[in-house]
Amino acid sequence: MADRLEDFQRVRTDLNEEILGCGHLGIKRFFALDDQAYEPGPLGTIWSAAPKKAGSAKK
Repeated sequence: MADRLEDFQRVRTDLNEEILGCGHLGIKRFFALDDQAYEPGPLGTIWSAAPKKAGSAKK
């Protein structure tokens, strides 16, 4: 049973490296978004620190 798990993990690692190594922008963005979903803290906190668009400030 352990051999099957090790085989699966090896194949999965190899495929992940191949997918991430292809350089496709959409895949890179998907994996970046997926990584951010598991960061600690509430979702959207990294975007709250982003600069505001010009003219969007309330008067």
